[in-house]
Amino acid sequence: MARLIYSAAINAARMDAILIEVGENPIMRMFGLGAGEDVPPTCESADVGFVIAEGAEPSQNWLGAPSTTKTPAFVARANIWNSWELELMDSGLIRYVRIYDSAGVACHVQAEVRDVSQLLPPAGGPDPDPETGVFGGEKFEPGYLYVDGALIDPAQVGQFLLLDEMSITAGNQARFADVP
Repeated sequence: MARLIYSAAINAARMDAILIEVGENPIMRMFGLGAGEDVPPTCESADVGFVIAEGAEPSQNWLGAPSTTKTPAFVARANIWNSWELELMDSGLIRYVRIYDSAGVACHVQAEVRDVSQLLPPAGGPDPDPETGVFGGEKFEPGYLYVDGALIDPAQVGQFLLLDEMSITAGNQARFADVP
């Protein structure tokens, strides 16, 4: 099968472009959807639904540094966001997430949300995926944010959600870059 492969320099430049465009101190919002509502098709589309969680990652290097735990030829850069802290503002099923500039106005990154429980193996199942460290991680689909617990209970409103080890990868990953 043919593969689209970028150089390490291009992968680094792609990640740097995200960092420059979004800027420092971005704001993240997680959204639920009402009946008949769909995830917006692009970042430029207006927000749809209701805000379930909102918060920031205050580090000036919020996109992270190149990973030292991945094989360079496999993943040129894996970025880890360690401290997104979001206040739970409403209950419901988180359906998509957006990352905005520091003013919370311009959307620059959007992903649909799936619960990681869909990927868990049966008892005595296989070892974790060597790339992601998650059971069933080889089933990750590009463009989705997998979370552990996408359904927010009303009793959780007012509490904080800490996103740790959230990552974006820019690399020569066959399953993310396969082309016919």
